[in-house]
Amino acid sequence: MSNWISRNLNIAWLILAIVAISFTGFFAVVISFARIPAFSVFFSATYFYRALCVHVVFAMIIWLMMFTVCMWHQYVPEARSRFDTMAFLFALISCVLIASLGFINLGESYLNDYLPVISHPVFWIGIMLFFISFILSISKFLPYSKKLIQKNTEGQLVVFSMIVSIVMIAAGVISYFITEQIADNKLYFLRIFWVPGHIQQFLNAFILLLSWHLLVRKSNPDFSEGLQLNTWIKIANAVLLLSIVPILFGFFVDPVSPAFKLLTIFSYGVGLGVPVLIHTIFLIRKVKFGNFAGNTFLFSVILYYTGIFIAYGGMKSDLRITAHYHGVVAALTVALMGVTYFILKKNNILKYEKLARIQPTIFSIGMIVLILCLFFAGYYGAPRKTFGFNWIVNKSVLSDLNFLAIGATLSVSGGMLFIFYSVSSLFKIRTRQKTVLLISVIALISCSFQTPNENNFLGKQVANIRVFNSKAESFFLYDLIKNKPTILSPVYTKCPHSCSVITSNLKSVVDEMGGLGTNFQVITFSFDTTDAVTDLKTFGERWKLDETNWNIVSANGNDIKKLLSSIDFDIEWNNDAEQYDHPNLVVMVTPTGKISRYIYGITPKVHDLNISVIEARNEQTSVGVFDGLYIRCFAWDPVSKTFILDSSFITEVAISFVTMVAILFYFVRLYWKK
Repeated sequence: MSNWISRNLNIAWLILAIVAISFTGFFAVVISFARIPAFSVFFSATYFYRALCVHVVFAMIIWLMMFTVCMWHQYVPEARSRFDTMAFLFALISCVLIASLGFINLGESYLNDYLPVISHPVFWIGIMLFFISFILSISKFLPYSKKLIQKNTEGQLVVFSMIVSIVMIAAGVISYFITEQIADNKLYFLRIFWVPGHIQQFLNAFILLLSWHLLVRKSNPDFSEGLQLNTWIKIANAVLLLSIVPILFGFFVDPVSPAFKLLTIFSYGVGLGVPVLIHTIFLIRKVKFGNFAGNTFLFSVILYYTGIFIAYGGMKSDLRITAHYHGVVAALTVALMGVTYFILKKNNILKYEKLARIQPTIFSIGMIVLILCLFFAGYYGAPRKTFGFNWIVNKSVLSDLNFLAIGATLSVSGGMLFIFYSVSSLFKIRTRQKTVLLISVIALISCSFQTPNENNFLGKQVANIRVFNSKAESFFLYDLIKNKPTILSPVYTKCPHSCSVITSNLKSVVDEMGGLGTNFQVITFSFDTTDAVTDLKTFGERWKLDETNWNIVSANGNDIKKLLSSIDFDIEWNNDAEQYDHPNLVVMVTPTGKISRYIYGITPKVHDLNISVIEARNEQTSVGVFDGLYIRCFAWDPVSKTFILDSSFITEVAISFVTMVAILFYFVRLYWKK
């Protein structure tokens, strides 16, 4: 194996990059469908945030930086080191370790910018091995810098990308040692990765330009020697390189302060934006469209400037930022997909060439649709990094998020085609093995559509915390359960929408059932640490709740965390909406305090609650009742303060479903014909 790696370094690192983008694509499927209202009921918030962390790490860090090493090998194929095998194995192990955290519930997820973190040793070992691998790879290319920088534009871009890589890694090490540990882990990690994360965007810019030059050169035979170093290009490259200097001032001030954020925005807008624009103008004049290389370059440019225009148009902390990132990263990704085609062709191992030629088009169209849906959803108030839909105040956002299914399907289909033809070219795989691989991928994706962690929590004891009620009396929770089946309803009294709806509907159903206090009881539990006795009393009076058999309670911060953790109920404060994002459900608890059943949605049914009470009385457990798809057929009307039938949503879901089936049928048919 060691000999093969040393002889085929460009192919070896291409294999690693394909592995990385495979994981990127898999977790992209998960989080895309988790953000689509019609499918979101199949995901838990915990899994959504974990999958999002892993997806971003692979998409923003591992995939791009692995392909960076692969690109360097294209320009310096003779570069060798005694650490080549070690670097390759470290990178491979890091992929496996980080990807495993997307399937195993270890550590806590922190969705800070640039490098999201899963706070667990497995994650840190994986990240450490990856960057050691990257450092070992850089070291062997540096002796060739003088030769490359004097060659042409592409050679200079290679050298400058190496310089930025070294500065980025050094900045990461310095940030780690100078950043003071604080109680807020999310802010702590954000400060560590803010400076190196911003520098990495300049590395991505150099690799994007390098890919564009290669694609334009392939599209135009008259451009075979590459763009020579004229004055404007030299200035553009120098400005792009020197624009990382202002970012280094983040070592001397708080890197997340408003003043420093303005400085980084200026570095991006001028120091990065203008040089890329100069390159774009020169390349547009040289490219020839109508062929694979030219068309791939065109799609990459469209995606890039879509993301850039979103940024220049002004963004708030919502899905418009996500749309911007996806535009820029997808531009680089589609360019690297085009480069992969030529690497495979150069090594005479390209298979399914016709499929390979249409793949970037499918991927790019899907990403454009996805980016536009994210942009308009953000415009209507959809927050980033947020699971669920409790923040919705304008039902137009549901339309955008459901059309996102079309973009996600196309882009994922394009990504799967890329992986399919790349893997088929890199490895000798028989038709039967390809079929098994395809079925395995589908099965793996299907595993993500699970009832939220019920297998881990059904039958487990609810935390017996100390609570207080609206009369300022203090009890242990089990004192209130009193050996009766209990409906536990987690809400908070200041909730502007769903909590009141859940409580109102639950009261109507309980009144219809009868038997409150005899057959079962209800505990409404507020998870808001600011809810005081007066808030609980006001809430009970508003809904005319019987506070003998329907207790309204809360607890201190630590006890709230214990209870929510014991029932796997995830909440997150949304600063933009100034409210909690949380699931809509009630939990049926047995007389001995065990979780018997989860009942999802805002409108529990009499039949379901009656069965749940019987099961709980007999200490039985049962898989939750899913009303999610039904619930999504209704939208909140802030005028009438009720949920109304959303006919446009139903139509859009039907169109999305038919489109996805048609696309899937087309590619399956194409595959079997092949």
